[in-house]
Amino acid sequence: MSNTISVDDDVTSHLTKAGCAFGKLQDRLWRVHDVSLRTKIAVYRAVVTTTLLYGCETWTLYRHQIHKLDQFHMRCLRSIARIKSWDKVPNTDVLRICDITGIEMMLLQEQLRWVGHVVRMPDIRIPKQVFYREVEAGRRLPGGPVKRYKDSLKTNLKACDITPRDINTAPL
Repeated sequence: MSNTISVDDDVTSHLTKAGCAFGKLQDRLWRVHDVSLRTKIAVYRAVVTTTLLYGCETWTLYRHQIHKLDQFHMRCLRSIARIKSWDKVPNTDVLRICDITGIEMMLLQEQLRWVGHVVRMPDIRIPKQVFYREVEAGRRLPGGPVKRYKDSLKTNLKACDITPRDINTAPL
């Protein structure tokens, strides 16, 4: 928890922890020739991405934060797949070779999964009450408006061609 609405510290912390998890597997897995790429990617998903994205469903991210997460993700995948920087392989090809999605898609999936859980909760649950509540009073900080979770969710829903009404009426 933070007294600011920025998730910069959280993202940095998760990048550090995921980097440590990735580094600990360097000599035991990533550099081992006998292990298939498919197995390495399965371990990467289970260990590194879960560490990196733990709690991401409630983050309100800006483009620069998504970019930092994506850079880490691609750097790890290139290392696992043994793709050197001078090979000039585009990120889309790296994702295809590793048979994994980009970090932005993972973030979107987690956010939509969490919203689905909240919407289906009984009305007496606190997360659902907070999710649907509007701020009654308060002062805005000087400068431009700060991106809210609801704004981020609406943008993601629109990108997926889902209306907010569809979420509320989704079958259980």
